Amino acid sequence: MTEKLIRTGTSLLPDNERPPFSEPWEAQIFSLVLELHRQGAFSWNDWAARLSSEIAAAKQRGETDRG
Repeated sequence: MTEKLIRTGTSLLPDNERPPFSEPWEAQIFSLVLELHRQGAFSWNDWAARLSSEIAAAKQRGETDRG
């Protein structure tokens, strides 16, 4: 059990207690996405569809889903 805790880190926490981003760069990128959306560069639905498509493509390539 202890080994699993060490390997998984915060993954055992309930979703509402986990940090929203694993790394600082993830938060920075998301803030850029929010600002571009606010400026009208794309709709939120378009962004969500593109993100979903990229996640699906990564899964097909066998890349790890880091949440």
